[in-house]
Amino acid sequence: MCNHILMQNLKKYFLSIFLGVCIIVAVFFVYKLFFNKSTKLPAQPETRVEEVVPPSSEVAIPTKTTEGVRAKGSPNKLITATVDITNTEIVPSSLEVVPFTLVQFNNKSGKAIEIVGEKWGNFSLASGTNKKQLFDRAEKYSYTITGLNASLTGEIIVK
Repeated sequence: MCNHILMQNLKKYFLSIFLGVCIIVAVFFVYKLFFNKSTKLPAQPETRVEEVVPPSSEVAIPTKTTEGVRAKGSPNKLITATVDITNTEIVPSSLEVVPFTLVQFNNKSGKAIEIVGEKWGNFSLASGTNKKQLFDRAEKYSYTITGLNASLTGEIIVK
């Protein structure tokens, strides 16, 4: 009788060890299958420092690339233009650029201002700060500057 009880307990003991090992092996394979994927990142393209050129009539029509907007035939030149806002004027108040030009608005007024674009967006500029805006389609983009003693108007003409 004692041997019979001892054999039953040994069977239960070995069966529980076997089931425990099976669970550990199953967890290991599930982990390997779903969670242990390679974290190797794909090769990244080389990053280059870009030169900034002022707008001029000599700048070629730009092309879009995966690295940004560049002048055609000049792979290291980013096309940019600048608009300065003072207490009394916008310089230049009318700016002509080519498509995909990045225009930087500089607040030199000494006050916080709001640039309200007609159909292209609004943004605020604290005194002494700037914001860049990409103009990508041939169109006339009008805007108004508020927050100064007088409202000023300007336009970006993309040809």
